[in-house]
Amino acid sequence: MQPVSSFIVGAILAFSLLSFLSGVAATFIMLLGIRAIMGLTEGPVLPVMQSIMAVESSESRRGFNMTVLQSVSGTLIATVIAPPILVGLANAYNWRVAFFLTLVPGLIISIFLAKFLREPKNIEIPHSVVRQRSKGRINYGELFRNSNVWVCLALAVCMNLWFMSIFTFGPLYLTEARHLSPTMMSLIMSALGLGGTVWGLIVPALSDRFGRKPIMVIFSAIAGLTPFSLLAVSNTTWLIVCVVLFNVIGGPMGLYMATIPAESVPAKYIAGTMGLIQGFGTLFAMFASTMGGILADRYGLSIVLWIGALAALVAGIISLLLYETAPVKLRRRASGLQVTPTEGFGE
Repeated sequence: MQPVSSFIVGAILAFSLLSFLSGVAATFIMLLGIRAIMGLTEGPVLPVMQSIMAVESSESRRGFNMTVLQSVSGTLIATVIAPPILVGLANAYNWRVAFFLTLVPGLIISIFLAKFLREPKNIEIPHSVVRQRSKGRINYGELFRNSNVWVCLALAVCMNLWFMSIFTFGPLYLTEARHLSPTMMSLIMSALGLGGTVWGLIVPALSDRFGRKPIMVIFSAIAGLTPFSLLAVSNTTWLIVCVVLFNVIGGPMGLYMATIPAESVPAKYIAGTMGLIQGFGTLFAMFASTMGGILADRYGLSIVLWIGALAALVAGIISLLLYETAPVKLRRRASGLQVTPTEGFGE
């Protein structure tokens, strides 16, 4: 295998083994340590794979392809398929069985990647603002001269607040505040995942055609209706319909975490930039979950859902600060690209 392929396969194997070992943890400290090491093996995989996707995708499908990798595949498995299976396993056996079974898909994916993943040969991204503007050597410090990097970091804060409100405290709200059964809760969470999967296909495709910025503005704000639905819609059937319609977050998340950064920086810095944005978002999510728990204990679980709804609305407003990177929009501009000094490098 080539270096990149070996790295990805090795990281996935290590992650899967550690997930398996989580099932044999005898103490909380042991489980915490295993999960922490898992994070070290998992973290670099997606930025590296997205770097490959960015340079290998055609410009007309880059947003779609990268968001499918970023959001849809994980959403389909983690929030549509997994909840009913995990609840069933927990009821029939115990929580350790779920950890043991995670080794199987990890092995299958590793074998598949080892056989079919090839090293990317193309090292440029066509119709990239940065590719046509950058000159000379660039260091990582200069990434912070790019306004889109800062906007995406701010979006990471908002999106992780939304994600925390829905997927960390949403199940608790449904079972403890609304007194729904675990089975009904898992059904609603699966419906959330279904909506995320469907919109995760539609939203990036729209961004490939109409541009990243307007799609980010519109659909980030729409995502705020998801936590509001959990709060306001009492009929469970209509609630399932609402979460499918309004859980559009998979599209914006894939764009700000992957596609927009990939089109905003030189190709060789894609992995580092995406790792920065995703890592910052993950660290903030840890802090947000702790603070969310404190607020929920003091003011009730509903406060966390209101925070998620407000965060999505703020994300839509922040998205107005993005500069456009979609090739379809760049081609419409005059031959001399009109970018500000913060949009490129080597000024």
